[in-house]
Amino acid sequence: MFVDNFAATHETLTAEGYKIFVFTPHGGRPLHEVNLPKKSAFVFGHEEFGFSFDVEEYTDLHPVCIQQVGRVESLNVSIAASIALYEYTRQNNLLAPKK
Repeated sequence: MFVDNFAATHETLTAEGYKIFVFTPHGGRPLHEVNLPKKSAFVFGHEEFGFSFDVEEYTDLHPVCIQQVGRVESLNVSIAASIALYEYTRQNNLLAPKK
């Protein structure tokens, strides 16, 4: 879902019991070390401009990062989202069983 108003979305997700993860290139816990519950929500910022809100205003957000090798500091947002969703499905046993 794409939203223009994070405050309203944050209120809705929090009321519905979601744990909200924000992806940051620096300072977050590595994604593979974080427990992602079934009710997880992922927030990705704009590739150039970052988040449209001040993350510091929301003390219940959980900053995470995708560890990378070398001097790379960021990923394309679609790649980051793919990695996050794969890790979520892996942790919650949602991957299709092998035949």
